[in-house]
Amino acid sequence: TIEFDGSAGAVLRIQPLRTPRDENVYECVAQNSVGEITVHAKLTVLREDQLPPGFPNIDMGPQLKVVERTRTATMLCAASGNPDPEITWFKDFLPVDPSASDGRIKQLRS
Repeated sequence: TIEFDGSAGAVLRIQPLRTPRDENVYECVAQNSVGEITVHAKLTVLREDQLPPGFPNIDMGPQLKVVERTRTATMLCAASGNPDPEITWFKDFLPVDPSASDGRIKQLRS
């Protein structure tokens, strides 16, 4: 499926992955009246026993939360790998940008 969010972009989501059918080169094309540009990405699907040493692992993922309105919601995501992985949060398949939330959203790093 392809998800759109206004002018923020588009996210191609393939779920669940099926190999070898989904292994391929995908392209994203952006065009307007001025021109067109294309970027390519190769998708490789690995079995768990094929993951290289140090590959990132989610040690603790966020849990389903019900929080009263006007209260604070806190969600935890912990990951390990070598080197240490960088964690990025997404909402509606797009990266969460704390700087665009008027200070309501903060990402704390340990």
